Formats: sequence, structure tokens, C-alpha cells
Amino acid sequence: ESVSAQGVLDALPSAAVVVDEDIRIVAVNRRAAEFIGYNPAHSIGRPLEGIFRTILDRFQGQTASGMEPLFEHHFNGTWYVVRTFPMSTQTGRTLRCITAFDISSRKAAEIEMRESEAQLEEATRIAQLGTFKYIWDGTRVEWSPYMYVLHDVTTETYDPGSRRYLDFVQGQAANSLGH
Repeated sequence: ESVSAQGVLDALPSAAVVVDEDIRIVAVNRRAAEFIGYNPAHSIGRPLEGIFRTILDRFQGQTASGMEPLFEHHFNGTWYVVRTFPMSTQTGRTLRCITAFDISSRKAAEIEMRESEAQLEEATRIAQLGTFKYIWDGTRVEWSPYMYVLHDVTTETYDPGSRRYLDFVQGQAANSLGH
């Protein structure tokens, strides 16, 4: 069964634009056409402009500095994860595909989680409580910053590994009991 290149582009969950060496649009899926306001049929042969041109320029700057060709980009109140990759045609032409996938809900969840963590940290600081998390691989315990204050140690002088933490707690208990 034959699948067209346009069919593959349209099946992608992200907006996708394919450009040639002259940065002219060779193919565009429906999501990208809606995203940039182009009529898909009339966009072929046009120079790449707008947000996808901005993304391509950013990609070229990042690869020139040795950075990964995958990044997040904020545009019109929406967050996207952007990828760009080379494509070759049967005739040997080199094309570049630029994709942008909406990750706004993930970014909102990340922001909400960071805010919750900051609120918890502030509440434990005010209440003069510390928190710790035992990592289930059995090798680590992670302390909140206030745990270091409570135990009068610093991150530079003490690493709360699971065995060290148990020894520390037992030592503190023994000291407080006068042993």
C-alpha cells in the first residue's frame, strides 16, 4: 500500500513544515498551515517566514554552537517542543523538516508543581520543620534545605545517604538520651 509524503505529514501530531536548501516551503501539514495562517496548497514554494523561520534560525544558531536540535519555544501564549531534522529525497536533494508539538499542558503542570514545592518549602521553614524523601533504590535520602538547619550541618559537610542518615539519626537519638 502506498502512503504519500503528505499523508505522513498530516498524520503527525505536531505542526510540520518541510523546506528546501533555499528555505522555501516544500510541504506543510494542516496543523502547521493553521498555525502559521497559510492555505496548505498555496504555501508550497513560498519562502519560510514567521514563527517557523524564527524556529529554524534558532535551530541553526544552536547547532552551530554544538547544542541539541531539540528545544522548547514559547509563542503566542503556547509552549512547543521543537525538533528539526534533515531529510533526503530520491534525487539527492537535502530538505529540512521542522516540527512543533504543543506542550502547554505539560508546562502548566511543571509550573504548578514548582509552585507547590516552593509553598511546601516556605511552610516547613515557617513551621521550623524539615522534610526528607527516601529514594526507593535504597541508596539515597534527599533532605529539604531546612533539614540541614535543624541538624546543624551544611550541604558541603554532610550528604544524607541512606546508611549515613540512619547512623546520624541513631547518633542524634543516643546523644539526646545521654548515652
